[in-house]
Amino acid sequence: MAINVGAVITGFTTPAIVQQSCFGHEKDCYAYAYGQYVVSNLIFNLRTLDVQLLCSLLGIIPPAGVFLPWIVLKCVFSCIFKYFADGRKKELFEYGIDDYTPQMLAEVREVATMFVVLLPAPIFWMAYDQYGSTFQNQYDQLAYIKFGSVEIDSSTSSNWNTIFIIVLIPIFNIWVYPFIEKRFGNFKLLDRMLVGMFLTSVAFISIGILQKFIDDSGSLVLDPESNALICDQANPGKCLSGWWQVIPYFIIGVAEILFSISGLNFTYSEVGSSMKAVSSSLWLLMVSIGNFLTVLIAVWYKTLGPQNFFYVNAALLFGAMLIYFFIRTQYVYKIDRKSVEQSIAVGEEKLKH
Repeated sequence: MAINVGAVITGFTTPAIVQQSCFGHEKDCYAYAYGQYVVSNLIFNLRTLDVQLLCSLLGIIPPAGVFLPWIVLKCVFSCIFKYFADGRKKELFEYGIDDYTPQMLAEVREVATMFVVLLPAPIFWMAYDQYGSTFQNQYDQLAYIKFGSVEIDSSTSSNWNTIFIIVLIPIFNIWVYPFIEKRFGNFKLLDRMLVGMFLTSVAFISIGILQKFIDDSGSLVLDPESNALICDQANPGKCLSGWWQVIPYFIIGVAEILFSISGLNFTYSEVGSSMKAVSSSLWLLMVSIGNFLTVLIAVWYKTLGPQNFFYVNAALLFGAMLIYFFIRTQYVYKIDRKSVEQSIAVGEEKLKH
């Protein structure tokens, strides 16, 4: 929540500061705009020192000096090598029993399973990141939203996403999730992620349809500076209203709540206590891969055209959603695994007696 509040604040303040004149440049004051981030970093550094002082006073136990990701990788590849060398006669992680404790093997198995579950996640982030780029490009082709004398231009239009997230998170936690679970049963984390992926696809279909109406309206003019088709904001009569883009922003905001928050919860809660940081880092890895894919597919925006680009993103999301649907049907949650393990242990104990 705090991240999104900060995003809204900077989303409005940064463009406003940039429009100021400084160092001989008119309406191009990026030096001052980025200066606010320098101040923020200084505050963060002071907060870090504060935390360090607090840890020393509380007597926090220092790290053991063990790099768990390396242990996980070493264990996984060792088991894979032995698995194929032995002709796949046993379950994969049984081949690590000579080198690792049963608890370590169990937790490594959970992390490996988590990695597989998260493999489609970069597709979500690849598409989601478009709200701050191609969505803004489309907004320039719409008549800007105005609140009195205040005009929402493309540099601030993406704030709709974070505003919706801030407003909707408590609504979902207090009313939506309890209602769904009361009416339809347990709305598990993978279920939420699946719906989030689906809604992101819907958002891209809706913005693709909006792009078609924009293209058919004949209201665009060529901007000589950017060499892009835009709405003439001085005479926006024929342009579609920017309010139409609020719809896909709302949908993708709901999608992020369902996918991102549930995904973070899932990666943290579905592994053992010693692997929670490793599992959470896997989530961040998938986010970064998605960010990288966003850069790679940027060229498609020009080669395919905006409308087809949005539809391709929707198709990729739908494909990833189908993968999640399959994963959802196969995945056994940790609480259910514990129940099964306890039942087996009780049964074995009875057989002994």
